[in-house]
Amino acid sequence: MKERGRRDVPAFLGPVLAAGVEFLAARGELPEPAELDLVPAPTRRRSARLRGGDPVTLVARASGLAVCAAVVHGSQVRDSVGLDATARRKNLSGGVKLERIPVRKVLIVDDVVTTGATIAATAAVLMAANVQVVGALAISHA
Repeated sequence: MKERGRRDVPAFLGPVLAAGVEFLAARGELPEPAELDLVPAPTRRRSARLRGGDPVTLVARASGLAVCAAVVHGSQVRDSVGLDATARRKNLSGGVKLERIPVRKVLIVDDVVTTGATIAATAAVLMAANVQVVGALAISHA
């Protein structure tokens, strides 16, 4: 999706994301979707500009569920491709910034989980602001 410029993919993945959230809520593993804000994991602004938008946010919005774009990468965060787990954590240390505080419980959404560093940094920033993070859902893992 993001590496090949497939701007059509979010429209297909959004309903899959919604179905996953609804399934987990039905199992009692998540609150009801109406009680949640999906918070897309941050994407570097430059990457989003080059891709015609932030793919994670586009997928979250295509889900039809409530979305709160609450976090962004700071300017010092570099591309994480090729970085090991330790370097990814260091790259993101202090690099995820809170732009707005979600009003509901939060489910962090990411497109790919490689080491979990982005989700961990995002959760830490949200929880430091007393936001209730109920989990994270990734579309894929590396």
